[in-house]
Amino acid sequence: MTRDTTTSVRVEPLITRYRGLICDLDGVVYRGADAVPRAVETLNRVTADGVPVVFATNNASRPPEDVGNHLRGLGIAPRRWSVVNSSQAAAAYLAERLVPGALVWAVRASPRHSPKPA
Repeated sequence: MTRDTTTSVRVEPLITRYRGLICDLDGVVYRGADAVPRAVETLNRVTADGVPVVFATNNASRPPEDVGNHLRGLGIAPRRWSVVNSSQAAAAYLAERLVPGALVWAVRASPRHSPKPA
């Protein structure tokens, strides 16, 4: 005699444990001009469920508005998400921790002096 030992277990999606989602872009949401398989559908479902999403990019060569246009062009619905680049994230971080008027020294590599790929 065989007994059925399976039980019905309700498994909640992992996202329900969190208040929001910070999502990298290149290789996670898209690769170049093309969406990563299932990324658009998943992100649309998450935002439709009311979960806020912040897309974080370290590519400062494109303004967040351009990145947002790319995301909408891929089919990501324009709701409950924003794009933040590394410069904006750093500024927000410093603004929370420094007194107004504090001096900040921002350093970046000049394209002329960047290492050449091997």
